Amino acid sequence: MPDAIGHCGATSPLRDNAWTETLGLWLGPRKTTAYIALGSNMGDRVAEIERACNEMDRRGINVKRTSSLWETEPMYVTDQDRFVNGACEVETELEPLALLDQLQAIEKEMGRKKVIDKGPRNIDLDILLYGDERVDHERLKVPHIGILEREFVLRPLAELIPAKSLDPSKPWKLIQDHLNELPLGEPLSSMTPLSPSSSPLTPLARKRKTHIMGILNLTPDSFSDGGVHAQDGIAQTVIDMVRDGTSIIDVGGQSTAPGRPEVSADEEASRVVPAVQLIRSIPEARDVVISVDTYRASVAEQAIASGADMINDVSAGVLDADMLPTVARLDRTICLMHMRGTPQTMTELTSYPDGLIPTVASELLSRVAAAEAAGIRRWRIVLDPGIG
Repeated sequence: MPDAIGHCGATSPLRDNAWTETLGLWLGPRKTTAYIALGSNMGDRVAEIERACNEMDRRGINVKRTSSLWETEPMYVTDQDRFVNGACEVETELEPLALLDQLQAIEKEMGRKKVIDKGPRNIDLDILLYGDERVDHERLKVPHIGILEREFVLRPLAELIPAKSLDPSKPWKLIQDHLNELPLGEPLSSMTPLSPSSSPLTPLARKRKTHIMGILNLTPDSFSDGGVHAQDGIAQTVIDMVRDGTSIIDVGGQSTAPGRPEVSADEEASRVVPAVQLIRSIPEARDVVISVDTYRASVAEQAIASGADMINDVSAGVLDADMLPTVARLDRTICLMHMRGTPQTMTELTSYPDGLIPTVASELLSRVAAAEAAGIRRWRIVLDPGIG
């Protein structure tokens, strides 16, 4: 009987033979890069997907990178809520069927109950690709059998590996090509969650909500309005902001204007944390997103514990090595701003021999890579080119 698992379109012997076992003892466990589809259309969809990613990490299925998240209409069974879909790149020592077993165990542990095929589900984890292997088993087909007809699968995958071929016999046919050939439909939009009570950022949606950010500076030497928002007037300031249409309030406890002196982390936290707690106590601001403008991980963690939703780091994680791992651990959204040097030196670092925009883009991209390496999911990243 032919082997169920082939390599590059051809059959290959099972890996559990004596030669492979001996080689494995010499070289250690073999690590394979695989791609997993993520989906949910029940409950807090983003939270369910993030819980699944965290559980994969906990089980030794190392999530290396993720795509954006995309909100999509249901296919096949259309009488159900919209899905949130994405994909992740993982590194695993598990064989394909063992990986499938672990993913299904995660689904079961998270309470998934399959009532009807392709029906509503709180979490859906599918193996899209497993290295360059082709798997033909009664329990598993790799590449995934429906991959070519589903934009909600191809689009996230194209974010991660656009130049990869799905068919070894057609190496010129890339994932991006398959995506480009899909019939035109209503454009999808990526989504960036801000808080459970707020609508996400959907930059590509035609009828998207415009979020307005209000700045609440708690410093006497702020770049724009230092000393205006004294502690005893914060509540009224917040209420006025909300009435004027503000949906995000950015709280800052230290000036990052060029040349301003640093304050200690304790002093910064003593300004920020009470303000966050106060905003959270105001009924008119119950749905507002609270962002905290800080480059210190300790301040960020205290602020989030007090009710903040996201972090706005002017250094994109450069000035505090603990910032990116902290945000990753807390599953929060972070705005990464482009800045060279420190607030004290940035005005001197103005050489852009390769051009301003290409250089800013390249340097921001390196910070995205650092954030992903720290464990921050791509859908939790907002970019700020640092102009103004």
